[in-house]
Amino acid sequence: MENKTLGLVLVAISIVLFLLTSSFTLELNRVMQSGCEGCTAGTCPHANNLPWQSYIGFTVSFLVLALGLYLIVSGSKERLADLKRGQETKKLVKTLKKDEKKIFELVSESDGVMFQSELVEKSGFPKVKVTRILDRLEGKNLLERRRRGMSNVVVLKHKE
Repeated sequence: MENKTLGLVLVAISIVLFLLTSSFTLELNRVMQSGCEGCTAGTCPHANNLPWQSYIGFTVSFLVLALGLYLIVSGSKERLADLKRGQETKKLVKTLKKDEKKIFELVSESDGVMFQSELVEKSGFPKVKVTRILDRLEGKNLLERRRRGMSNVVVLKHKE
């Protein structure tokens, strides 16, 4: 479940919990005041006092609300960071040399993952040239190579 969705669910739960706690508190106060025999009008010690269970209910409701709001806000920050990273990647891709762009596009078209040997085949470049291009693209933080047995898998760091 996405952070924003989970946050909204928690906010809704906290509102329901707050309403239930308020309802029980009001009813409990009504019962306590009606059952109070030794009190004169306006001097009941139970009047305007919240039971300790109400304090716990309101505190839990507030904590769930705070967590929900935090998840909503943090989800927005992550999306903004992803958007900014994507814009930076697009700018950087525009500055790539012809050969670098070809390799980058081949990896992008294969859902961001491709074996290095497959890149050599599809690009038509020699192994050494592909290795050097991948070195430059790794240096620009556009992709990374991960060792898989005897070969490398090339993975995009940030999808466009």
